[in-house]
Amino acid sequence: MRAYFEWTGDETPKIPHFLHGDGLHSAAGLTWSMELPNGEKSRCFVVITCEA
Repeated sequence: MRAYFEWTGDETPKIPHFLHGDGLHSAAGLTWSMELPNGEKSRCFVVITCEA
């Protein structure tokens, strides 16, 4: 990928940061489903990037 957004801050609206560079960036994604203690099902997704 050439760039991505990352949001920071504890309040809404969060602050967007557009991260980009001269070349390509690498990232990895993980996804899974889980059942919460109250019986609801939840889909989780995380993207792992490098340190800024």
